[in-house]
Amino acid sequence: MANFLSRVPVKAVLLAGLTGLLSGCASMSKEECLVADWYTIGLEDGSDGKAASHIGEHRKACADAGVAPDLKEYTAGRKAGLKDYCIASRGYQLAMSGDEYHGVCRGPQEKRFLKGFKNGQLVYQAKEVLEIVQADINSALQQEKKLKKKITKKEAVILADESTSEQRADALKQVKALTAELEAVSADIHELEHIYEARLVEYEVILNKYQIAAY
Repeated sequence: MANFLSRVPVKAVLLAGLTGLLSGCASMSKEECLVADWYTIGLEDGSDGKAASHIGEHRKACADAGVAPDLKEYTAGRKAGLKDYCIASRGYQLAMSGDEYHGVCRGPQEKRFLKGFKNGQLVYQAKEVLEIVQADINSALQQEKKLKKKITKKEAVILADESTSEQRADALKQVKALTAELEAVSADIHELEHIYEARLVEYEVILNKYQIAAY
C-alpha cells in the first residue's frame, strides 16, 4: 500500500524569503509616527494579538522621527484590544489557520481563548489528515496513469510487424511486470479512497462539533 500510514504530516512552508523581507520593514512610517495616536495603535496591536514587546518595533521605527511611544497610552489601548482578541472564536480561528499562540492572554480570558484554540487545533489536524490522504491518492493516480502509458507502448511493440521475436518476448515480459505493478497501485487507490471517505466523515463530525462550540 502507499506510504500514507507511515507518513508524518509535514507542512511545507515557502515563506522564508517573504519573512526576511517583512522583517526589514518598519512597523510605522515617519509620517505615521508624527501623528501617532498611541492608544489606537495599542488597541490595534492588542486586537491582533501582538505581544507587549511589539512596542519596541514602534520605538525603533519612530526613532528617526524623534518620536517616542507613549507607553501609558499604548498599554491601555493594547489591554482594551486584547479583550477583543482573547475570546474563544479568535482562538479557534488562529488554530484553524495553522498559527501558534504566543501567550498574550491572561486569566479567565486566556481560558476562553485556549478552549477555542484547542478546538480549532482538533479541526485543523483532522483537515490535515484529509489533505494527506488526498495527496496520496493524487500521487497514486499519477503513477497509475504512467504505468498504463508504459503498458500501451510495450503492447505496441508486441503488435508491430517490424518487431523481432526477441523484442516481442521482452516486451511481453515487461507488460506482465507492469501489469502486476498497476494492479498493486490500483488496489492502493481503492484502499486510500475508503480511508478518505472514513476520514471525511470524522472531519465533518469534528468540524460541526467544535465550530459551533467556538462561537
